[in-house]
Amino acid sequence: MNSISIENQLKQVDDTLIHVGYVMEAGRKLIKELLKKGQEKQAMELLQRIMKHDYSKSSESEFYGLSAFADDVAALKDPTVNTVQDGKFQTIRLHWKHNDHHPEYWADQMPKSFVDETPLIINENMPDMAIAEMCCDWFARSAQYKTNIWEFYEMRTKTRWKFTDKQHELIQTYLTLLLSGSEE
Repeated sequence: MNSISIENQLKQVDDTLIHVGYVMEAGRKLIKELLKKGQEKQAMELLQRIMKHDYSKSSESEFYGLSAFADDVAALKDPTVNTVQDGKFQTIRLHWKHNDHHPEYWADQMPKSFVDETPLIINENMPDMAIAEMCCDWFARSAQYKTNIWEFYEMRTKTRWKFTDKQHELIQTYLTLLLSGSEE
């Protein structure tokens, strides 16, 4: 039996399912764009990724770990805020290790805390469709918590993530597509 309140567990269920819904919406948009450009293989790979997005949050360790701070709205909006304690950070680290759409999965080292500003060199082998899924993930958090995705991207790439030029170009392309208003 765990000690996490039912209220926090219910909040975690809602947060996860709402988030995944936004990821699917974003993924749908990028998949359509890839198909229009004749990139069927990439579109199918992204579809498979989106269908499994954040599946690890259904594991007991992640579910209960994330439920422990499901009522910490500040941490949910911006996980770099200092309100996240070490136990909570360990759960997020576990999530990063399970999901290759997070830059930390590909980093040369794992951050020691949320406020650790040691730059992380992101492996140039991070797959393009992992980057596409990452952009869908960022878009989802931005939509869910009404934050500015460009500010997030700029802040994190200045203080934390060191992507290659090619990765930056892909990220900017995908974010621009996701933020464009038109979808046929």
